Amino acid sequence: DLETTHDFGGRSNTPEAELICRTVMKLLDGGDVEPFNIAVISPYSRQVDKIRGELSGRNIRNVRVGTVDSFQGQEKDIVIISGVRSNDVGDVGFLRDPRRLNVALTRAKIGLIIVGDQKTLRNSRHWAALLDSCLQRGCVMDASSLKRQYSNLEDEEGQDADVSIGSHEEDDILSS
Repeated sequence: DLETTHDFGGRSNTPEAELICRTVMKLLDGGDVEPFNIAVISPYSRQVDKIRGELSGRNIRNVRVGTVDSFQGQEKDIVIISGVRSNDVGDVGFLRDPRRLNVALTRAKIGLIIVGDQKTLRNSRHWAALLDSCLQRGCVMDASSLKRQYSNLEDEEGQDADVSIGSHEEDDILSS
């Protein structure tokens, strides 16, 4: 279980938040997108708070971070979706709602990145269909491969590469 259930409600996933922040950093380092053209959305407000804190701690400003519901009607060039749910019983909670998934998937104008636990998300037929489509198109990268890629890039740049990005092999990053 990588997700945390908080007292008084809400869920978050620290390794996923860290991975998303690293992904935002790499997007910005590439120079092809400005922070104000990136959005990070999650169905859970506690995860939104965690991601905001991670970005702020890395001095990354002007990236829009909010809940899926708060983002309805808005668009950005690049959207990163945080799925949050990662548990041994495969409980996806309200991620099962196809309307939330539809809102999340239709906010990106140029690129969409989904970060989540494939094993858990597959317990929803809509998420399973999305995952199957991404797999068929070769758009899935597991977290351990992504961690190695980020570490290699940082080694080449002479930066510290000893950063934890979660340990679940099922945590995947999907992009299209």
